Amino acid sequence: MAVYVQYGKVGKPILYSTLPTASADLNGVIGQVGDNVYQCDGTQWVALALPANLQDKSVTITQNGTTEITADSGYDGMSKATIITNVITPTEEKTVDLDMASGNQVVTPTSGKVLSKVTVTKPSTMLAENIKKDINIGGVVGTYEGVILPTYEGLLRFASNPIISLSNSTLTITAVTNATNYAIYGNNTLLTTITTTSVDLSTLSITAGNYTIYVIAKGTGYADSEKSNEVSYTVAMPVKGDLINLDMTGSGTTSQYRVLNINGTTAEVLGMTDLQTSFAYNTTSNQDTFDGGLINGELYSGSYLDTYLNTTWYNTLTTTAKNALVAKTIIQKMYDYSINSSEASTATYSGAYGTDNAAYYLSYKDQKTVGSRNVYALGVEDVVEYTNNGSSNLNMTNVNTMYFNQTTTVLAYPWLNSASMDNANWAFFVDGVDGALNKHSVNIVDTLNSVRPAFQIDLLKIEWNK
Repeated sequence: MAVYVQYGKVGKPILYSTLPTASADLNGVIGQVGDNVYQCDGTQWVALALPANLQDKSVTITQNGTTEITADSGYDGMSKATIITNVITPTEEKTVDLDMASGNQVVTPTSGKVLSKVTVTKPSTMLAENIKKDINIGGVVGTYEGVILPTYEGLLRFASNPIISLSNSTLTITAVTNATNYAIYGNNTLLTTITTTSVDLSTLSITAGNYTIYVIAKGTGYADSEKSNEVSYTVAMPVKGDLINLDMTGSGTTSQYRVLNINGTTAEVLGMTDLQTSFAYNTTSNQDTFDGGLINGELYSGSYLDTYLNTTWYNTLTTTAKNALVAKTIIQKMYDYSINSSEASTATYSGAYGTDNAAYYLSYKDQKTVGSRNVYALGVEDVVEYTNNGSSNLNMTNVNTMYFNQTTTVLAYPWLNSASMDNANWAFFVDGVDGALNKHSVNIVDTLNSVRPAFQIDLLKIEWNK
């Protein structure tokens, strides 16, 4: 029950079932009938409003945001709200690299967090010896006083000389401050100049032999450095089957050549690139009796093929290339070609053509001495010798690898110098389609017929690489 001021005191109203008649004696009396409260003014009872039932409430806030506070059930409202805040903000630690390139470095927390710890990593190069003497950077006081470089004829000298090391064929140079390039010498001859600090010596076009390698650093405004330490490097001779690179014409671009055999420093090689295509062995058939005196055949000597290789293309070679060539005595041989298995036992050579390895047979019949040649086309016997003879080796895989560096069909027919007994005006060629040795007319200009040079060359007299 609510309390009221009654007779000058705080008290509770008088409960009535029915209000008595108002009179001067009841003036100021507060009475209550049911839920209604009245006060007598001496002449009448005046209804009074019940006081509100208000709550004094305390609330604890534990999270950020908006919290709505309302009176609990049974209250008309609140007389007071006490708010107790207890919001915990998550913390984080951060580690950052020192970076003051753009001014002061500001480290900020992730949204919704506060920083409890920040670690700024000290650079490994932030050392006293790297900072000018007496300069304080972040508490590190410098001790570096600089080096006054000596001069030579008005040019600065490098503070150090290059140091080199060799692993297999890779030459590595310890960088020299302010050097822009490095001259690499072998046996006191300049081999190459590079702008990096490493080079694969096997890619350089140099002759076979033993080399003492050293390096000299160079730079604009600087005198050449002293020689580096020396290392030994050996350029080994290639072996049969290797592909080597030669620039025979001085074009500045090398071409690949297959090593057929090696004798000391002299290698017999086959060009892996066609010099000409759609090429006739002879524009007009030129036949004669071979040395045996019984059989006529197409002559290689003086043919269009012979003249092109030993004269036309030879004349495009550099003096160095010409001087490195070792002439070879060429003997043109004649063969009979057959696919008749009855000739298997008497054939000089047997082979397999196509992907089904069908057998064919080559029987030597006669020969014709051609003479000395600097550049020439190979003969049937040269292909057989390279592939090691026998039907198991004279096949598409080995023949096409030798000529085209592929093991499958190639659309090319490079000419051989060998004559065919089957037809006096026929000659042999490498059939890249079937990976075999085949023959047809010498004056047919087939688009697939091409010219591949072969020659002997002293690799100590010309630069080459693999």
